[in-house]
Amino acid sequence: MTRIENIIHAGVKAAVKDLFDADLNEGQIQVQKTRKDFVGDVTVVVFPFVKLARKSPEETGKLVGEKLLETDEVVGFNVVKGFLNLEISNTYWISFFAESLKNDKFG
Repeated sequence: MTRIENIIHAGVKAAVKDLFDADLNEGQIQVQKTRKDFVGDVTVVVFPFVKLARKSPEETGKLVGEKLLETDEVVGFNVVKGFLNLEISNTYWISFFAESLKNDKFG
């Protein structure tokens, strides 16, 4: 799992706990690369925790997205039918690339 996936996993887990008072296991949080025809860097599949939220997939995604905006890594989001597309901050990417340059074995 990549560094940003770990950050998003932790953020989603904390958001669901805070918003819906529910604990997620790692298998319930699915993070994937956002499709090119949508705005975003990574996508969280919202369907696994819709039942916990007792809300529609769109509403659940919006609530989780708003909570993730409170982190330094997420600067924007959009929800498409239960898929939460997240925009990752330039600050995160600059930090990631700076760290990667120091790693002789990166890539």
